[in-house]
Amino acid sequence: MKKNGQTLETEEPKFSTNKWTYFLRPDNTTMYNNLYFATAYTKTETDTFEMESAAESGRRAARLIENSVNVIPENRPKLFAPFRWLDSIFKPINLYQYATLGWFFLGLPIATVFLIGRIIAKKLLLKLK
Repeated sequence: MKKNGQTLETEEPKFSTNKWTYFLRPDNTTMYNNLYFATAYTKTETDTFEMESAAESGRRAARLIENSVNVIPENRPKLFAPFRWLDSIFKPINLYQYATLGWFFLGLPIATVFLIGRIIAKKLLLKLK
């Protein structure tokens, strides 16, 4: 399959879940009047194939029909900003394939903090009762 001079080689029939295939996604608009796409496959600010992308795409298609529809961008938690920044660096050079265990250990401290916080919160709730 070729698109814009680039080749996509995949054994998976859906292009939406493969990396580096965002450029293949269609826009909400088509060459026909009153025909719009509203699926998770379309280009949205949510750059992954998921339910949030489908909902955003639906709002974008609705805005094409009715200008008063407000398209709310996806709210991404600030807590994960460092990981998104690392993703932007690691993805182009495909470092994930070499550092998978490293990513596990990098995420382990954050998971530990959440787990300890949950245990402390449970103990405080038990004391209050």
